[in-house]
Amino acid sequence: EAQLAMLAGFEARRILFTGVNVDNESLEAAAKAEPIVTFDSVSQMDRMAKIRRTLDIAIRVNPEVGAGLNAKTTTGHKGSKFGVPAGDIVPAFLRAKQLGFNVVGIHAHIGSGWLEPQPFFEAAKVVCALAKKVEKEARVKFEFVDLGGGFGVPYRPEEEELDVEAVAEGVAGVFNESFG
Repeated sequence: EAQLAMLAGFEARRILFTGVNVDNESLEAAAKAEPIVTFDSVSQMDRMAKIRRTLDIAIRVNPEVGAGLNAKTTTGHKGSKFGVPAGDIVPAFLRAKQLGFNVVGIHAHIGSGWLEPQPFFEAAKVVCALAKKVEKEARVKFEFVDLGGGFGVPYRPEEEELDVEAVAEGVAGVFNESFG
């Protein structure tokens, strides 16, 4: 997908390569293309360090807040295999710096297909608090905080549409409260 985005004219620096269970071949392709690489785990980051270290990176945190259309699409809950556990996030960023990566972001994704914004706001609060903690304890200055996506669409006539404007206002409120 990153390669397709670049073929479509997007600059590598504007592309976030975010994968789960990424194989070494995909890491090698990302290293050549040079998008911002989001690591889902410390082991994935360590594997990339053997390929290339001079990359802009982000790390996916598991905020222990999940939401989704069903259990299979809910990814941010405690115990989920996706992302670095919140309690391990500072050491993960310290490791990234030790490996020589240029840390630019923090990422989270709570799941896909959610129609209620409240869990998204809760996750945003957690991720913003963790970003501030990492900035202070690991001496990292983030260029971005990425909350992922997962916005749902109604599949049945009786389902309400997600109020995207309310989501935008709520997230802006969280960011203003956290960083404003």
